[in-house]
Amino acid sequence: MRRSVRAEIQANEEHLLTRLPEADRHGFLRALQALYQLPRERITEKSPLDRRPAQRSTTAHER
Repeated sequence: MRRSVRAEIQANEEHLLTRLPEADRHGFLRALQALYQLPRERITEKSPLDRRPAQRSTTAHER
């Protein structure tokens, strides 16, 4: 089952990549690899330019 799911995902990825010119495809894949190697905290950390208010978490006792 896992192999068939993995094969289907890869087929869909290949299908989407064929929509890009080859030079763009390689750049896109390099960018994805660079982002994949970043720790999650680096991706989700708040930028000094981000002016959105901090989100409050809602818990059951606050409702």
